[in-house]
Amino acid sequence: MNNELEEKKVSLKHVHVPALDSGEFQAFINNSDDIIVATDPEGTIKFANLKARRMLGFLAYELEEKRLVNIVHDDDRSYIEEVLAKARHGQLVKNIKLILLSKQGQAIAVNGALTPLIEYQECTSLWAKFTIAAQNAATDKEIKKLRQRRFELEALKSLSDRLTNIFNLKEAIKIINNYLSEVLEYSSAAYLIFSPEHDDGYIFINHLKDRVGKKYIKAVKEDIANHLANQGHKKIKVIMDKFVNIKPEIHGYKLNPEDRSVPCSQIIFPLKLGTAVLGLIHISSKEPNRYQRDNNWLIDAMIVTFILFVVRLQMVLRAQRSRTETLVKSLSDGIIMFNSQLNITLMNKQSQKFTGLDPNLASLRDFYALFPDVNLESKAVKMLVRGKTVRVNNVRLRSRHYEIFFTPVKDNQDKIVNGAIILHDITRLKEIDQMKTDFVYIASHQLRTPLTGIKWFIKLLEKEIVKNGNITTREKECLEQIALSNDIIIKLVNDLLNVSRIETGHKFKIEKSSFGLSGLIKEILKDNIVGVKGNGITIKVNSRPVKLKLKADRTKIRQVIHNLVNNAIKYSGKGGIVEIIIKQDKKLTVISVADSGIGIPKNQQQNIFGKFFRADNASAKGLPGSGLGLYMAKAIVEAHDGEMSFKSAVNKGSTFIFTLPNE
Repeated sequence: MNNELEEKKVSLKHVHVPALDSGEFQAFINNSDDIIVATDPEGTIKFANLKARRMLGFLAYELEEKRLVNIVHDDDRSYIEEVLAKARHGQLVKNIKLILLSKQGQAIAVNGALTPLIEYQECTSLWAKFTIAAQNAATDKEIKKLRQRRFELEALKSLSDRLTNIFNLKEAIKIINNYLSEVLEYSSAAYLIFSPEHDDGYIFINHLKDRVGKKYIKAVKEDIANHLANQGHKKIKVIMDKFVNIKPEIHGYKLNPEDRSVPCSQIIFPLKLGTAVLGLIHISSKEPNRYQRDNNWLIDAMIVTFILFVVRLQMVLRAQRSRTETLVKSLSDGIIMFNSQLNITLMNKQSQKFTGLDPNLASLRDFYALFPDVNLESKAVKMLVRGKTVRVNNVRLRSRHYEIFFTPVKDNQDKIVNGAIILHDITRLKEIDQMKTDFVYIASHQLRTPLTGIKWFIKLLEKEIVKNGNITTREKECLEQIALSNDIIIKLVNDLLNVSRIETGHKFKIEKSSFGLSGLIKEILKDNIVGVKGNGITIKVNSRPVKLKLKADRTKIRQVIHNLVNNAIKYSGKGGIVEIIIKQDKKLTVISVADSGIGIPKNQQQNIFGKFFRADNASAKGLPGSGLGLYMAKAIVEAHDGEMSFKSAVNKGSTFIFTLPNE
């Protein structure tokens, strides 16, 4: 055997370490009775055969990246450094005698040699072959047996410890695969685990240690299918139709499109606990006669450990699902759970009451059909793609109003596994809101008539006083103040009426006509001349092209621009700058009003178009306003199929922009 190994090494004199990718060579090295370790030129371990791992008590990943001097007795470290230096320079070093140290600190006397591998006249790796020094054969056999058993027990404990805190089935498969690969040589390790928490009812993963092709993968799948077909279990029958059409997740090596090999040896480990069928592990190799049916207690123990993990995980998941279902069923909102294939998996009683759907028969398409005016399917897809909650405001079903939320359900790896629809009944809120709107509308109407009468009597009084000429300066100022206050109240009442019309949809008609924007801007600036001159405001108007025409409701667009300009002048302060920019192309007209004023705090910008909302810095300065202007402006623009937006920074100013389609 040793002569064979020497010949094999000689043939590798000019071959780089990747020769280890060969299954034949790797099996040859692992089956050797000698301790074989490969390092880089600096002595860092890159590979250790099965004999080395068992004798030293290390797992493969524990040895990798250790230096050879780290597993040598302290007295021999300077000696092994000298040996490494010689080999690094291309010298074959024979008759090495030293003491290796196991993971537990046990001394192992060995003899051996260190061989450099040369590629293009440069040392690329070093290969050490050690033979245990001669001792009593019976004792040696017993020691080997004890060491082997200790290695196996430690590996088993390590596997159990690593699986203890795992709650992800795919992560657990990765761990058990790493441990099985320590004791089994294979080309493919396929894991089929039944899992009710996954959409298809199972997970199918194939770990590759050779670059096999699609033909090999197909043969593995067929072997698994034949095994399942012979079992006759109810759970297996349910998934067989799906299993035929799916492909396994490929991990490890990539598929080789040129490979035409098929498994020459295989073994299946059923995963069962009592009568419960949990799945199977299918191990296969390109090499013939690789697996024996004789019992290997370590492999069996690893399989049992993995079975217990799967059972524990399924119990935990079932308990979590049960708690979730209990919580969902008790909620006052309607809840519909669905999977990534958009199939309904759970409906609570409220959702059944709201929709009238039968959870055993209904699909998401039946739910979508209840709301024909809204594209709910696109909302569900958007939620699954983006991983964020999608909200649909105020939809009606059977004379009731709802908010609908599509929200993702994620696992502990933050991966989207399911989705949920939340139906929130807002009918009572809408009724209260309607009552408030009705009250404002009626109250405003009732106030408007006497206010108009007061305004008429003020004008009549002014005419009589002017006619008689008998009035003091103080009396004149009081009369003017009364008229101004009355006008402010009338404007507020008109604003409230407009808000009511916007909310009810009544008397808010858009009467379009063609008009020039330049003339409209001049009118608005004339209306605000007092504020402009009084505060030393600079007004800039920039329009492209110069003669602009727009087809819209002139009165309402005037109200929008007047509101924006008035706000810009009011909030700019003394010496401020207000700029009006109008752009127009074939499709759109864009109007923006910018100021250099106090700006809007960032944490309040989301409320700026709300009814009666005023930013804190505006209120603090005591500037007048009802908080209705921007609300109405946005509603008017949207009634024209336009859009309104803004950008603002505190103490730097604000820019409000609205866009209208050209007709």
